[in-house]
Amino acid sequence: MTIGASPIASAHPAGSAWRYIGSYTNTVTSSESGDCDGFTVQLWENTPKRGSNSVIGTFSLAEGPCDAPARPIFDATYNHRTGKLSFSTFINPEHPAATLRFQGKLSANTLSGVVQSVQDGGAGFNMSIQLDRKK
Repeated sequence: MTIGASPIASAHPAGSAWRYIGSYTNTVTSSESGDCDGFTVQLWENTPKRGSNSVIGTFSLAEGPCDAPARPIFDATYNHRTGKLSFSTFINPEHPAATLRFQGKLSANTLSGVVQSVQDGGAGFNMSIQLDRKK
């Protein structure tokens, strides 16, 4: 799978060899209300580089409606050998002072770690998460 004409792909030079790593999620849908709750992360890796900054992706936080917008991740670092991954994303792009920061580990079937909210320079919540790879 490639990222084709997505907004993510358009931010990178033509000829980049982006490989889809996968989609990781813990999102569940309520059988009563139909609402969703959870996180989804999609990741791509620039395979020729495989450096610490060769990962791009999106992050979705579902709290209610299941059509939560996917937000781009930024400040991503990924160590291909150890699986250590960190990135940030905006909680609300209209208020860039509020961000989420993820630090954890990517393995073949899971993405696990801690999500921390940071608002106006101060820490908010810390939440341990484990996201399973979608098959």
